[in-house]
Amino acid sequence: HRRDLPGQLIGFSDASYAGVVENRGSVGAYAFILNGACVSWKSQVLPLICLSSMEAEYIAACKAAQETIFLNP
Repeated sequence: HRRDLPGQLIGFSDASYAGVVENRGSVGAYAFILNGACVSWKSQVLPLICLSSMEAEYIAACKAAQETIFLNP
């Protein structure tokens, strides 16, 4: 169970604005490292068309924050 793991959890998030050629969609990603090992990661096309790179980064950061809440006890 992930909530029982000791150590420091480190998270990263990033986004690529309008990187999908077919529809100019943005891609968001996050990764979480615990004791030197990747314990959670995800990369996906964001569910809406972003109007700016800042919006794409914000949505990716929100998805990462949701995962942080799930991973922390």
